[in-house]
Amino acid sequence: MTRAAPRGPAAATVLPGFLDAHVHLALIDPAPLTAGGIARVLDLGGWTPSGPESPGSRESGEPQEPQGSPSSPVPVEFDPRASRTRPQAANSAEGRAGLPEAVFAGQFLAAPGGYPSGRSWAPAGSIRFVARATDAAVVVDAQLALGASVIKVTLNSAAGPVLSDGLLSAIVARAHEHEMPVAAHAEGAGQALRAFRGGVDALAHTPFTERLDDALLAAMAGRMTWISTLDIHGYGEPDDDFDRAVDNLRRFHRAGGQVLYGTDLGNGPLPVGLNRREIDALLAAGLTGDDVIRALTAEHLGRFRNVLRAPGRPGPERHGPAPADPGRLVTLLRGERPDDPAAFSAWLCTARAADAAEATEAHRSHRCHRARSGRE
Repeated sequence: MTRAAPRGPAAATVLPGFLDAHVHLALIDPAPLTAGGIARVLDLGGWTPSGPESPGSRESGEPQEPQGSPSSPVPVEFDPRASRTRPQAANSAEGRAGLPEAVFAGQFLAAPGGYPSGRSWAPAGSIRFVARATDAAVVVDAQLALGASVIKVTLNSAAGPVLSDGLLSAIVARAHEHEMPVAAHAEGAGQALRAFRGGVDALAHTPFTERLDDALLAAMAGRMTWISTLDIHGYGEPDDDFDRAVDNLRRFHRAGGQVLYGTDLGNGPLPVGLNRREIDALLAAGLTGDDVIRALTAEHLGRFRNVLRAPGRPGPERHGPAPADPGRLVTLLRGERPDDPAAFSAWLCTARAADAAEATEAHRSHRCHRARSGRE
């Protein structure tokens, strides 16, 4: 049974800001995210805060116009999947109000002609082709100059050429010199293994094109992070890729690997906010409710501390009613966590992002009510 909330002012649970660790802000209107429970996002390719000096190119050394982004003051883009125009949010304090905190990977780093080139959804300037290991420092440094916290590489052999082993290792080495993790889109036979051997720190998707053996999963669990994105395989109608992904994730998690909640928002019919199907899939993969909350509130990606927080704004050291930073968004949930595990997903999806002052007031009101009712 679900624990009843006290009468009077509704109980509220306050947690650190929920994170979606795989979004594409250039493909969505981000405005509804905070009302949908997402306080933080990691953009994994295609979006950077635009400006007159934003370095964008399709090829190493080939200049292009800066790409559009949800922080651009004017552009309106067309989303071919949604068949509608999307106004983008302004790059100003007023424009950012009500939006989640965002960290990002900048451009997709790909082999010439590699994924996602040729895709209608890939914004102009969002792909950086890398042909030589000697270019690795230049392209990684360009992402750092944009303000990126993570480097994103694509290893999709199902869709075109992929980075060579030597080039991948050079990109990873340069990123690590800057204390930046590298995330990979690994798709196609053997690509997850190549990412691991190349020193990649995170997989942007749970591997889904093949079943990984237990020995490889155990090795990956020792130093890799996986971002879940399970619901993209069928969007509520699970397919074979979904089954393989859940099986891989179950064994990776059991081996002690770090799992982050992520949805690939912008790719297909996904809710702009917490995705209950993604949460249910994580539970089906063997994560407990506490594990899911850890996946939603992570402050670090593997050994890289606070890369999932905007620069200069370290996160709270522990769960609590509100962080010390009044500018930090936290998560408010209705009532207390239910005792019935079957009600857990629905409870999580009551979440909304709130600022620290609102969270503190909600927590104070509940404490006062409990004290008045003799339940403190």
